[in-house]
Amino acid sequence: MAETVRLAVEQGVARITLARPRHRNALDRATCQALVHALVQAGEDPTVRVILLSGEGGHFSAGADLGEVAAAQAQGADAVRQVFQGVADGILAVERSPVPVVGMVAGAALGGGLGLAAACDILYVADDARLGLPELQIGLFPMVVLAPILRSLGRKKALELIFSAGILDGAEAARLGLATRSFPRQELERATEALLRRIAQFPPRILRLGRRAVVQADGLGLAQAVPWLVEAITVAALTEEARQGVAAARAPRAAGSPPGGGEGAG
Repeated sequence: MAETVRLAVEQGVARITLARPRHRNALDRATCQALVHALVQAGEDPTVRVILLSGEGGHFSAGADLGEVAAAQAQGADAVRQVFQGVADGILAVERSPVPVVGMVAGAALGGGLGLAAACDILYVADDARLGLPELQIGLFPMVVLAPILRSLGRKKALELIFSAGILDGAEAARLGLATRSFPRQELERATEALLRRIAQFPPRILRLGRRAVVQADGLGLAQAVPWLVEAITVAALTEEARQGVAAARAPRAAGSPPGGGEGAG
């Protein structure tokens, strides 16, 4: 059987590619399981600093595999639950990644595919990409993807997209906050690669501590988040990487700096 998800690691970047181009990278159970495995494997590799998630063949993902959904409907609730649990597991695996996850979308990212893209920490898209939630057109509702979509868009914009079964181009998605930035299609890969190189130059332990802090703080109110983050920066500041970094930053201006001088931490 052909691989439905590919993983390659080079120079600190783990590249995870959805690889069902004949099906516009639809998320069947096997693909979701392979995606989860690839994300876990990448996260466990101590050399990995950042993950790139993308799709083969000109599209990111058309969402849940409707052929598999139809077959599950004929079998009953347990089968249907397993199909959509696969998509949920993929989204949760992105959320649980110990390193930053960058998504790159050219072509379509629809339904569960859009939920997967929205779960990424940073999402770069082509200006002419098609991002949407068309589930209502086929008698479904984008239940599984609600959490990352609401987090990205806010309630009112998310519900407009959902209840209109709408499709956004990449430029509009970036304007609304669903994507981080949009680029002309011919510039998308170059811009994404520049970001990956930038992230991959930083110490892996600090990136992992920072990624964990982001996830933890995102689920807390301010009064709970700030004390936790004080402890997190304490741990980070006592690493050898931070000691060396602070010393290197202070060295060029040590002679002319006032006692305790310096900036840029916190």
